[in-house]
Amino acid sequence: MGAQPEAFAREPLLGDLEVWTHWFKAAGVRAQVTPVAVFNDAGLMLQAAEQNIGLALSRELLAADALADGRLVRLSPLSITVEPTHAYHLVYPPNLRDWPPLAALREWLHDELELSRRTLEPSTKHRGKVRSR
Repeated sequence: MGAQPEAFAREPLLGDLEVWTHWFKAAGVRAQVTPVAVFNDAGLMLQAAEQNIGLALSRELLAADALADGRLVRLSPLSITVEPTHAYHLVYPPNLRDWPPLAALREWLHDELELSRRTLEPSTKHRGKVRSR
């Protein structure tokens, strides 16, 4: 953690051009951003970061296990908020709302999210730059 944001612009970047551009702007860095790889799956992007293919911006919650295990490290405390274009939704027909297996799944998902949030505290950031250790 401690590297200057300008240095990150010289590293291979993984992920969405728009998100990186937003991050560098928030860092006060003018940088020509050209990701080396774009992913439609955040898990694959984080695996690429774990393999030292490049730096990744990720929702902290998605990287929580890898951060906790030391497979990834946070390189910057700078966090950005990006419009929730990639939100997750549990979708089901309204008549199944009270179906016990679905209710159990919803409860389990909420419990897991809460456990992850508590694990990540005191940080409440949504995105942080991570790289394999």
